[in-house]
Amino acid sequence: MLDRKKLKKMREVAQNPGESEQVRLWLSVLTQHERNFREVARRQCELAGVDPQLRDLPDEDERIDRLGELMGSILHQNTKEVYLQYWGPDLDENAPDATEFLAMDDDEWETRLESWAQDIRDRTGIEGEEDRHLAAIFVEDRWGVDFEEFEAEIVQKSEDEAIREAVSGPMDEAEDAMRRATDAIEAQLEGSA
Repeated sequence: MLDRKKLKKMREVAQNPGESEQVRLWLSVLTQHERNFREVARRQCELAGVDPQLRDLPDEDERIDRLGELMGSILHQNTKEVYLQYWGPDLDENAPDATEFLAMDDDEWETRLESWAQDIRDRTGIEGEEDRHLAAIFVEDRWGVDFEEFEAEIVQKSEDEAIREAVSGPMDEAEDAMRRATDAIEAQLEGSA
């Protein structure tokens, strides 16, 4: 049975998991393992003569803060905003909010492309161009990001994929780097045999 004190503590953690000492400790352990794994991957790539292709991570406290905020966003159902803020493509600073496009339905996306293309046609008098080409101009102008990146990293990304990428992306990059290094080492060993 839960007493009032435990229930209050549970409510506090649920309201803002990133502020909980226990959650922050857990996230600290996770981020330390993440950094250690990435360092091993980097060293393995150096030995194999392979580019590790590892993006820089924020410092450990910032990474813990971001993951804590992500945990809170899952509970408060605003994951899209947090994903785009920290892990989505680098949109122009003054660009309009793009959260409505995250995990957008295909039919709705096609309708939006048609609308943007028509907007470009109306403003410029351009005729004969495909909707996707004109929509790409619109996206690049409005959000300052390549159309294909916008589509792949926002429109076609489900919330589950966004959460997975935010949490395991750094480890996935390290794993990919280690696989490339292993492939290079195996090729070197086969060539010397």
